[in-house]
Amino acid sequence: MWKSVRLGDVCEIQPKKAQIKERLSDADEVSFMPMDNLGIDKMYPTANQTKTMANVYGSYTYFEDNDVLLAKITPCFENGKLGIATSLKNGVGFGSSEYIVLRCGEEVLPQYIYYHLNQPNFRVEGKKYMSGAVGHKRVPKDFVENFELQLPPLPDQQRIVAKLDAAFAEIDRAIDVAESKYTEVEKLKAALLASALRSEDWKTVKLGEACTFISRGISPKYTEDSGVLVLNQKCIRNHSIDYSLARRHDIGKKGVKPERFIQKGDVLINSTGQGTLGRVAQVREEPPEPTTVDSHVTIVRPNLEKFYLHYFGYALIQIEEELKQSGQGTSGQTELSKTRVQKEFFASYPSDKREQQLIVTKLDAAFAEIDKSAESISQAKANYLALKSAILAQELQPPESQAA
Repeated sequence: MWKSVRLGDVCEIQPKKAQIKERLSDADEVSFMPMDNLGIDKMYPTANQTKTMANVYGSYTYFEDNDVLLAKITPCFENGKLGIATSLKNGVGFGSSEYIVLRCGEEVLPQYIYYHLNQPNFRVEGKKYMSGAVGHKRVPKDFVENFELQLPPLPDQQRIVAKLDAAFAEIDRAIDVAESKYTEVEKLKAALLASALRSEDWKTVKLGEACTFISRGISPKYTEDSGVLVLNQKCIRNHSIDYSLARRHDIGKKGVKPERFIQKGDVLINSTGQGTLGRVAQVREEPPEPTTVDSHVTIVRPNLEKFYLHYFGYALIQIEEELKQSGQGTSGQTELSKTRVQKEFFASYPSDKREQQLIVTKLDAAFAEIDKSAESISQAKANYLALKSAILAQELQPPESQAA
Protein backbone atom coordinates (compact mmCIF):
# COMPACT_ATOMS: atom_id res chain seq x y z
CA MET A 1 0.00 0.00 0.00
CA TRP A 2 1.41 3.38 -1.02
CA LYS A 3 1.50 6.19 1.52
CA SER A 4 2.13 9.92 1.44
CA VAL A 5 5.32 10.94 3.28
CA ARG A 6 7.60 13.93 3.64
CA LEU A 7 11.24 13.56 2.60
CA GLY A 8 12.16 14.45 6.17
CA ASP A 9 10.13 11.46 7.42
CA VAL A 10 12.09 8.91 5.42
CA CYS A 11 15.50 10.62 5.03
CA GLU A 12 17.94 12.30 7.39
CA ILE A 13 18.66 15.71 5.89
CA GLN A 14 22.19 17.08 6.31
CA PRO A 15 23.53 14.38 8.69
CA LYS A 16 25.98 15.70 11.27
CA LYS A 17 29.65 15.23 10.43
CA ALA A 18 30.68 14.80 14.07
CA GLN A 19 29.65 11.13 13.92
CA ILE A 20 32.57 10.14 11.67
CA LYS A 21 35.14 11.33 14.23
CA GLU A 22 34.54 8.01 15.98
CA ARG A 23 35.64 6.07 12.88
CA LEU A 24 38.25 8.22 11.15
CA SER A 25 41.21 10.32 12.25
CA ASP A 26 42.44 13.61 10.82
CA ALA A 27 45.08 11.72 8.86
CA ASP A 28 42.64 9.33 7.17
CA GLU A 29 41.80 9.94 3.53
CA VAL A 30 38.27 10.55 2.28
CA SER A 31 36.81 11.25 -1.15
CA PHE A 32 36.38 14.84 -2.28
CA MET A 33 33.67 15.84 -4.76
CA PRO A 34 33.37 19.47 -5.94
CA MET A 35 30.19 20.72 -7.62
CA ASP A 36 31.68 20.13 -11.08
CA ASN A 37 31.61 16.37 -10.42
CA LEU A 38 27.87 16.34 -9.75
CA GLY A 39 26.17 15.74 -13.07
CA ILE A 40 22.80 16.21 -14.72
CA ASP A 41 20.87 13.02 -15.49
CA LYS A 42 23.79 11.02 -14.09
CA MET A 43 22.78 8.90 -11.11
CA TYR A 44 26.27 8.03 -9.87
CA PRO A 45 28.84 10.86 -9.94
CA THR A 46 32.55 10.04 -9.81
CA ALA A 47 34.59 11.24 -6.83
CA ASN A 48 38.09 11.11 -8.33
CA GLN A 49 39.89 13.16 -5.68
CA THR A 50 40.98 12.28 -2.15
CA LYS A 51 41.97 14.52 0.75
CA THR A 52 42.73 14.01 4.40
CA MET A 53 39.99 14.56 6.93
CA ALA A 54 41.97 17.45 8.41
CA ASN A 55 41.81 19.32 5.08
CA VAL A 56 38.07 19.04 4.51
CA TYR A 57 36.31 18.58 7.85
CA GLY A 58 35.91 22.24 8.73
CA SER A 59 34.71 23.79 5.46
CA TYR A 60 32.94 21.20 3.34
CA THR A 61 29.73 19.17 3.34
CA TYR A 62 29.95 15.60 4.66
CA PHE A 63 28.28 12.56 3.09
CA GLU A 64 28.68 8.78 2.87
CA ASP A 65 28.12 5.96 0.38
CA ASN A 66 24.49 5.80 -0.81
CA ASP A 67 23.67 9.35 0.33
CA VAL A 68 21.74 11.43 -2.22
CA LEU A 69 23.42 14.75 -3.07
CA LEU A 70 21.30 17.67 -4.26
CA ALA A 71 22.73 21.00 -5.46
CA LYS A 72 20.85 23.78 -3.68
CA ILE A 73 22.24 26.93 -5.34
CA THR A 74 21.07 28.59 -8.56
CA PRO A 75 21.48 27.66 -11.41
CA CYS A 76 22.71 24.18 -10.37
CA PHE A 77 19.41 23.37 -8.65
CA GLU A 78 17.26 24.40 -11.60
CA ASN A 79 19.56 22.48 -13.97
CA GLY A 80 19.03 19.28 -12.00
CA LYS A 81 22.48 18.64 -10.53
CA LEU A 82 21.89 15.54 -8.44
CA GLY A 83 23.42 12.14 -7.72
CA ILE A 84 24.01 9.21 -5.37
CA ALA A 85 27.45 8.96 -3.73
CA THR A 86 29.20 5.61 -4.26
CA SER A 87 32.67 4.03 -3.99
CA LEU A 88 33.93 6.69 -1.58
CA LYS A 89 37.33 6.38 0.09
CA ASN A 90 36.69 4.82 3.52
CA GLY A 91 32.99 5.13 2.66
CA VAL A 92 33.10 8.88 3.35
CA GLY A 93 33.12 11.97 1.16
CA PHE A 94 33.20 15.74 1.45
CA GLY A 95 32.23 18.28 -1.14
CA SER A 96 30.64 21.59 -1.96
CA SER A 97 28.98 23.58 0.80
CA GLU A 98 26.15 23.99 -1.73
CA TYR A 99 25.01 20.36 -1.35
CA ILE A 100 21.95 19.20 0.53
CA VAL A 101 22.56 15.61 1.66
CA LEU A 102 19.73 13.09 2.05
CA ARG A 103 20.49 9.86 3.92
CA CYS A 104 17.75 7.33 3.25
CA GLY A 105 16.15 5.38 6.06
CA GLU A 106 15.30 1.68 6.01
CA GLU A 107 11.98 2.04 4.19
CA VAL A 108 13.21 3.91 1.11
CA LEU A 109 15.81 3.27 -1.62
CA PRO A 110 18.29 6.03 -2.56
CA GLN A 111 17.50 5.38 -6.24
CA TYR A 112 13.80 5.92 -5.60
CA ILE A 113 14.55 9.27 -3.95
CA TYR A 114 16.92 10.18 -6.80
CA TYR A 115 14.20 9.66 -9.37
CA HIS A 116 11.73 11.73 -7.37
CA LEU A 117 14.17 14.62 -7.06
CA ASN A 118 14.94 14.34 -10.78
CA GLN A 119 11.39 15.28 -11.72
CA PRO A 120 10.83 18.72 -13.29
CA ASN A 121 7.96 19.45 -10.89
CA PHE A 122 10.34 19.17 -7.91
CA ARG A 123 12.65 21.80 -9.41
CA VAL A 124 9.76 24.06 -10.43
CA GLU A 125 8.29 23.95 -6.93
CA GLY A 126 11.67 24.37 -5.25
CA LYS A 127 12.44 27.47 -7.31
CA LYS A 128 9.44 29.21 -5.71
CA TYR A 129 11.07 28.89 -2.28
CA MET A 130 14.60 29.94 -3.21
CA SER A 131 15.98 32.93 -1.35
CA GLY A 132 19.16 34.99 -1.18
CA ALA A 133 20.95 37.60 -3.27
CA VAL A 134 20.37 37.67 -7.02
CA GLY A 135 22.65 35.08 -8.59
CA HIS A 136 23.17 33.29 -5.24
CA LYS A 137 19.69 32.04 -4.41
CA ARG A 138 19.38 28.71 -2.63
CA VAL A 139 16.69 26.15 -1.93
CA PRO A 140 16.11 26.01 1.84
CA LYS A 141 16.52 22.80 3.80
CA ASP A 142 12.92 23.17 5.04
CA PHE A 143 11.56 22.87 1.51
CA VAL A 144 13.41 19.59 0.98
CA GLU A 145 12.34 18.21 4.36
CA ASN A 146 8.68 19.03 3.76
CA PHE A 147 8.47 17.93 0.14
CA GLU A 148 5.79 15.23 -0.12
CA LEU A 149 5.98 12.08 -2.22
CA GLN A 150 4.08 8.85 -2.66
CA LEU A 151 6.02 5.91 -1.17
CA PRO A 152 5.27 2.27 -2.06
CA PRO A 153 6.61 -0.75 -0.15
CA LEU A 154 10.26 -1.65 -0.78
CA PRO A 155 9.52 -4.48 -3.27
CA ASP A 156 7.51 -2.04 -5.39
CA GLN A 157 10.29 0.55 -5.14
CA GLN A 158 12.78 -2.04 -6.41
CA ARG A 159 10.49 -2.92 -9.32
CA ILE A 160 9.94 0.75 -10.23
CA VAL A 161 13.65 1.58 -10.00
CA ALA A 162 14.56 -1.40 -12.21
CA LYS A 163 11.96 -0.35 -14.79
CA LEU A 164 13.17 3.27 -14.80
CA ASP A 165 16.82 2.19 -15.01
CA ALA A 166 16.08 0.10 -18.11
CA ALA A 167 13.95 2.77 -19.81
CA PHE A 168 16.43 5.55 -19.09
CA ALA A 169 19.35 3.46 -20.35
CA GLU A 170 17.58 3.08 -23.70
CA ILE A 171 16.79 6.80 -23.88
CA ASP A 172 20.37 7.71 -22.92
CA ARG A 173 21.67 5.56 -25.78
CA ALA A 174 19.41 7.46 -28.17
CA ILE A 175 20.61 10.78 -26.75
CA ASP A 176 24.24 9.67 -27.22
CA VAL A 177 23.52 8.97 -30.90
CA ALA A 178 21.92 12.41 -31.30
CA GLU A 179 24.88 14.11 -29.63
CA SER A 180 27.37 12.27 -31.84
CA LYS A 181 25.46 13.48 -34.90
CA TYR A 182 25.57 17.02 -33.52
CA THR A 183 29.35 16.72 -33.12
CA GLU A 184 29.63 15.70 -36.77
CA VAL A 185 27.59 18.75 -37.78
CA GLU A 186 29.96 21.03 -35.85
CA LYS A 187 32.96 19.36 -37.51
CA LEU A 188 31.42 20.10 -40.90
CA LYS A 189 31.18 23.78 -40.00
CA ALA A 190 34.84 23.82 -38.98
CA ALA A 191 35.85 22.14 -42.24
CA LEU A 192 33.90 24.71 -44.28
CA LEU A 193 35.54 27.60 -42.43
CA ALA A 194 39.00 26.11 -42.88
CA SER A 195 38.37 25.78 -46.61
CA ALA A 196 36.79 29.20 -47.13
CA LEU A 197 39.04 31.33 -44.90
CA ARG A 198 42.49 30.37 -46.07
CA SER A 199 44.78 31.62 -48.84
CA GLU A 200 48.52 32.21 -49.09
CA ASP A 201 47.86 35.60 -50.68
CA TRP A 202 45.80 36.96 -47.80
CA LYS A 203 46.95 39.27 -45.06
CA THR A 204 47.24 38.10 -41.46
CA VAL A 205 46.98 40.57 -38.61
CA LYS A 206 46.92 40.43 -34.82
CA LEU A 207 43.46 41.08 -33.38
CA GLY A 208 44.87 44.07 -31.51
CA GLU A 209 45.76 45.62 -34.88
CA ALA A 210 42.54 44.51 -36.57
CA CYS A 211 40.18 46.15 -34.09
CA THR A 212 39.25 49.60 -32.90
CA PHE A 213 38.22 48.36 -29.44
CA ILE A 214 38.89 45.28 -27.30
CA SER A 215 37.73 45.23 -23.68
CA ARG A 216 36.00 43.21 -21.00
CA GLY A 217 32.61 44.44 -19.84
CA ILE A 218 31.36 45.85 -16.55
CA SER A 219 31.00 44.37 -13.06
CA PRO A 220 27.24 44.75 -12.78
CA LYS A 221 25.01 45.44 -9.84
CA TYR A 222 22.04 43.32 -10.86
CA THR A 223 18.43 44.31 -10.40
CA GLU A 224 15.27 42.34 -11.11
CA ASP A 225 13.24 44.57 -13.40
CA SER A 226 14.94 47.79 -14.52
CA GLY A 227 18.27 49.10 -15.74
CA VAL A 228 20.61 48.39 -18.63
CA LEU A 229 20.53 44.98 -20.29
CA VAL A 230 23.72 42.98 -19.57
CA LEU A 231 24.83 39.92 -21.54
CA ASN A 232 26.67 37.16 -19.68
CA GLN A 233 28.39 33.88 -20.58
CA LYS A 234 25.14 31.97 -20.86
CA CYS A 235 23.92 34.35 -23.57
CA ILE A 236 26.66 33.27 -25.98
CA ARG A 237 26.15 29.80 -27.42
CA ASN A 238 26.25 28.15 -30.83
CA HIS A 239 27.64 31.34 -32.37
CA SER A 240 24.51 33.29 -31.52
CA ILE A 241 23.33 35.64 -28.78
CA ASP A 242 20.31 34.87 -26.60
CA TYR A 243 19.09 38.20 -25.23
CA SER A 244 16.39 36.45 -23.19
CA LEU A 245 19.09 35.20 -20.78
CA ALA A 246 20.50 38.68 -20.17
CA ARG A 247 19.95 40.45 -16.85
CA ARG A 248 19.40 44.03 -15.75
CA HIS A 249 22.05 46.31 -14.22
CA ASP A 250 21.49 49.40 -12.11
CA ILE A 251 23.92 51.79 -13.82
CA GLY A 252 24.15 54.09 -10.78
CA LYS A 253 25.96 57.44 -10.89
CA LYS A 254 28.94 56.29 -12.95
CA GLY A 255 26.81 54.79 -15.70
CA VAL A 256 28.24 52.71 -18.53
CA LYS A 257 30.90 54.14 -20.85
CA PRO A 258 29.48 54.56 -24.38
CA GLU A 259 32.10 52.31 -25.97
CA ARG A 260 30.97 49.40 -23.78
CA PHE A 261 27.51 49.32 -25.34
CA ILE A 262 27.64 46.61 -27.98
CA GLN A 263 27.22 47.55 -31.64
CA LYS A 264 26.28 45.73 -34.81
CA GLY A 265 29.42 43.94 -36.00
CA ASP A 266 30.99 43.45 -32.56
CA VAL A 267 32.23 39.97 -31.78
CA LEU A 268 31.69 38.75 -28.20
CA ILE A 269 34.05 36.21 -26.63
CA ASN A 270 33.38 34.39 -23.37
CA SER A 271 36.56 35.05 -21.40
CA THR A 272 36.13 32.93 -18.26
CA GLY A 273 34.81 29.62 -17.01
CA GLN A 274 34.83 25.92 -17.72
CA GLY A 275 32.66 24.91 -20.64
CA THR A 276 31.95 28.50 -21.64
CA LEU A 277 35.48 29.87 -22.19
CA GLY A 278 36.17 30.89 -25.79
CA ARG A 279 32.65 30.80 -27.14
CA VAL A 280 32.27 33.33 -29.94
CA ALA A 281 29.24 35.14 -31.38
CA GLN A 282 28.90 38.20 -33.60
CA VAL A 283 26.30 40.91 -33.07
CA ARG A 284 24.67 40.54 -36.49
CA GLU A 285 21.78 42.92 -35.90
CA GLU A 286 21.38 46.07 -33.87
CA PRO A 287 20.62 45.08 -30.24
CA PRO A 288 16.94 45.36 -29.31
CA GLU A 289 17.86 48.04 -26.75
CA PRO A 290 21.05 49.57 -25.27
CA THR A 291 23.02 46.51 -24.16
CA THR A 292 26.41 45.89 -22.59
CA VAL A 293 28.32 42.81 -21.35
CA ASP A 294 29.61 41.77 -17.95
CA SER A 295 33.24 41.29 -16.97
CA HIS A 296 33.24 37.65 -18.12
CA VAL A 297 32.73 38.66 -21.75
CA THR A 298 35.12 40.53 -24.06
CA ILE A 299 33.92 42.92 -26.76
CA VAL A 300 36.04 42.75 -29.93
CA ARG A 301 35.15 45.57 -32.35
CA PRO A 302 36.58 45.21 -35.89
CA ASN A 303 38.06 47.98 -37.99
CA LEU A 304 35.45 48.21 -40.76
CA GLU A 305 37.93 49.88 -43.09
CA LYS A 306 39.66 46.49 -43.29
CA PHE A 307 36.77 44.08 -42.83
CA TYR A 308 33.40 43.50 -44.37
CA LEU A 309 31.10 43.51 -41.35
CA HIS A 310 30.19 39.81 -41.12
CA TYR A 311 33.47 38.45 -42.44
CA PHE A 312 35.17 39.29 -39.15
CA GLY A 313 32.65 37.18 -37.25
CA TYR A 314 33.50 34.12 -39.30
CA ALA A 315 37.22 34.84 -38.91
CA LEU A 316 36.86 34.62 -35.11
CA ILE A 317 34.57 31.58 -35.22
CA GLN A 318 37.39 29.90 -37.14
CA ILE A 319 39.78 30.37 -34.20
CA GLU A 320 37.19 29.52 -31.54
CA GLU A 321 38.85 26.22 -30.63
CA GLU A 322 42.17 28.02 -30.11
CA LEU A 323 40.43 30.51 -27.84
CA LYS A 324 38.85 27.69 -25.84
CA GLN A 325 42.23 26.07 -25.25
CA SER A 326 43.97 29.30 -24.21
CA GLY A 327 42.56 29.96 -20.77
CA GLN A 328 44.94 30.40 -17.88
CA GLY A 329 44.45 29.88 -14.15
CA THR A 330 43.26 27.20 -11.75
CA SER A 331 40.44 24.76 -12.38
CA GLY A 332 37.09 26.55 -12.40
CA GLN A 333 38.80 29.97 -12.67
CA THR A 334 40.34 29.78 -16.15
CA GLU A 335 40.23 33.02 -18.08
CA LEU A 336 41.36 34.58 -21.33
CA SER A 337 42.97 37.97 -20.80
CA LYS A 338 42.45 41.01 -22.99
CA THR A 339 46.21 41.12 -23.62
CA ARG A 340 46.22 37.56 -24.98
CA VAL A 341 43.28 38.34 -27.25
CA GLN A 342 45.10 41.38 -28.61
CA LYS A 343 48.57 39.87 -29.08
CA GLU A 344 48.27 36.11 -29.53
CA PHE A 345 45.36 35.67 -31.93
CA PHE A 346 45.20 36.53 -35.60
CA ALA A 347 42.68 37.11 -38.37
CA SER A 348 43.39 36.32 -42.02
CA TYR A 349 41.55 38.20 -44.74
CA PRO A 350 41.65 39.17 -48.42
CA SER A 351 42.29 42.87 -48.99
CA ASP A 352 39.35 43.20 -51.36
CA LYS A 353 36.21 43.63 -49.21
CA ARG A 354 34.07 42.45 -52.15
CA GLU A 355 35.84 39.09 -51.92
CA GLN A 356 35.15 39.04 -48.17
CA GLN A 357 31.47 39.72 -48.88
CA LEU A 358 31.31 36.89 -51.43
CA ILE A 359 32.83 34.49 -48.86
CA VAL A 360 30.24 35.56 -46.27
CA THR A 361 27.37 34.98 -48.74
CA LYS A 362 28.56 31.41 -49.42
CA LEU A 363 29.15 30.63 -45.75
CA ASP A 364 25.78 32.07 -44.71
CA ALA A 365 24.00 29.77 -47.17
CA ALA A 366 26.00 26.68 -46.14
CA PHE A 367 25.63 27.36 -42.41
CA ALA A 368 21.87 27.88 -42.78
CA GLU A 369 21.52 24.36 -44.20
CA ILE A 370 23.78 22.88 -41.54
CA ASP A 371 21.86 24.69 -38.79
CA LYS A 372 18.62 23.10 -40.01
CA SER A 373 20.17 19.69 -39.39
CA ALA A 374 21.49 20.81 -36.00
CA GLU A 375 18.05 22.10 -35.00
CA SER A 376 16.50 18.77 -35.98
CA ILE A 377 19.03 16.93 -33.83
CA SER A 378 18.48 19.30 -30.89
CA GLN A 379 14.73 18.80 -31.14
CA ALA A 380 15.19 15.03 -31.08
CA LYS A 381 17.24 15.33 -27.90
CA ALA A 382 14.59 17.60 -26.33
CA ASN A 383 11.94 14.99 -27.19
CA TYR A 384 13.98 12.25 -25.49
CA LEU A 385 14.31 14.38 -22.34
CA ALA A 386 10.57 15.08 -22.36
CA LEU A 387 9.98 11.34 -22.62
CA LYS A 388 12.05 10.83 -19.47
CA SER A 389 9.89 13.34 -17.60
CA ALA A 390 6.69 11.65 -18.80
CA ILE A 391 7.93 8.22 -17.71
CA LEU A 392 8.87 9.55 -14.26
CA ALA A 393 5.45 11.16 -13.82
CA GLN A 394 3.78 7.90 -14.80
CA GLU A 395 5.82 5.50 -12.68
CA LEU A 396 6.16 7.54 -9.46
CA GLN A 397 2.48 7.65 -8.61
CA PRO A 398 0.17 5.04 -7.08
CA PRO A 399 -1.50 2.52 -9.44
CA GLU A 400 -4.92 3.93 -8.68
CA SER A 401 -3.78 7.38 -9.87
CA GLN A 402 -2.39 5.89 -13.06
CA ALA A 403 -5.68 4.17 -13.76
CA ALA A 404 -7.56 7.42 -13.26
